[in-house]
Amino acid sequence: MPFDIDMEIVNEYGPNSLLLKAGGASAMLDAAELDELIELLATVRSELQPMTPVRPALTHQYVI
Repeated sequence: MPFDIDMEIVNEYGPNSLLLKAGGASAMLDAAELDELIELLATVRSELQPMTPVRPALTHQYVI
């Protein structure tokens, strides 16, 4: 069952955090937690088919 994922950068009188909302649940992630999530998602993605391309697409603009 697909659901929307909403993301918003928030700053409630402190460092920026990411408010992540998905499937009726929400989580506030700081930079370290977001890095951990990205690493976990990359690991999971590497195990899924189809494989990710070996070379980056020349037509895609990548954020650096």
